[in-house]
Amino acid sequence: MLTLRRALGVTFVLQAVAMLGAAAFQVLSARWLGAAGRGQLAMLVSASQITAMLLGLGLPGAISFYAASTPRSIPLLARRELKLVGTVAVLVGVALVANRISNFYDLLIGMEVWFALYTVGNVAQPAFASLTLATGRVAVSNLTTVLAAAGSTVVLGALALFGAPGLDGAFGSLAVATLVGAALGVATVITDGGLSTPRDRHPSWGSQLRVAGFGFVSNVLGLLMFRADVFLVAALGGGDHAAGLYSIGVLAAEILVRVPNWTATVLAPTVSADPERGSRTTVGLFWGSMLFVTVATIPIVLLPDTMRWLLGAAVGHEFRDSYPVLAAMVPRIVAQAGGAILFGNLAGRGYSAYHPLACGVGLGLMVAADFLLIPRFGVVGAAVGSGIGYLAATIVAFKGFLALNELDLRAFREFSAAEMAGWRRSLQGRIARG
Repeated sequence: MLTLRRALGVTFVLQAVAMLGAAAFQVLSARWLGAAGRGQLAMLVSASQITAMLLGLGLPGAISFYAASTPRSIPLLARRELKLVGTVAVLVGVALVANRISNFYDLLIGMEVWFALYTVGNVAQPAFASLTLATGRVAVSNLTTVLAAAGSTVVLGALALFGAPGLDGAFGSLAVATLVGAALGVATVITDGGLSTPRDRHPSWGSQLRVAGFGFVSNVLGLLMFRADVFLVAALGGGDHAAGLYSIGVLAAEILVRVPNWTATVLAPTVSADPERGSRTTVGLFWGSMLFVTVATIPIVLLPDTMRWLLGAAVGHEFRDSYPVLAAMVPRIVAQAGGAILFGNLAGRGYSAYHPLACGVGLGLMVAADFLLIPRFGVVGAAVGSGIGYLAATIVAFKGFLALNELDLRAFREFSAAEMAGWRRSLQGRIARG
């Protein structure tokens, strides 16, 4: 049986690979597209992810909850998800035809196929990653993300053999790789008998949607927190070029919190199965995740000249101006890493009302701050606004964690002290053996 520690180890290694793959894709695409093209790619990706979140109805979160607590429900959940994926494909196809006729959103013109594939992949991949995780296939669950991240770099590199890829090549690479990652999850579920005839009809559609309801609202609000500021920068702070510069800071956040986010995914089934153990584990992972990203962001703050040079060398000279955004994004990254773990605990309890409340509060504050700061400080103001939003969301999630786990600040401090003492003993032991 795979222990939580080993599952976390596998997750850390594979998500580190995914993180490097995602970084390589973003660097290469930014170099070939430039700041304006990078801004257009960011908006296409954001629009597709928001569409997938809306049409996904929050069911991946409900799948994680039911599959962990009631494994016999996996075949039923898998069949429902495939029906949902098919429905999403039809709805997106109809919407894209309507957009082509009306020219409502001209950035989508010529990108319809890739937009459809990327949206379908974004609906299917997290759901089937949750199903494979529930059956103990931790490595496969993570590999669905690795394929999406590293695969996009491979496809983009192959296209580059025939010349620098344009916007359609970059977006198409993401779409194909994400769909391949989702296909791995589907194939694994089928191989493990996950599409066999369900033995019972529990959970019902109604109960699954009720559990998914809070997850749906919180996921939509959370994704808007993660993506809406790119559109606000484009509208209020200088168009596609400004959005491209700003997207580099968002990219850093997305990459650095990948490990905490997937750690939270592994944590959720543990919380569902054993809430008391899960609360103690959550405290340790909360501090560990924030320590991880704090160490990772130290060079950003302490080595500004080096970071400017790296941005220019890796992404392109015009992206040197992204450094202030990157530096101002550090508080957001730290808060987001801690919040991801708290959200994982809430997800393991079936998505409480605190989760959408946290995202709603954070989104509201971020948007208000953006309208106030972007006209005056440009892209740096947007980065500060995002930090305010994520800090507020993490505070609300922390309050929810304490309430649902029946803890107070004293108990949290005791758990934290115990975790710190354990880390210290482990470090001393390794030094002594070394």
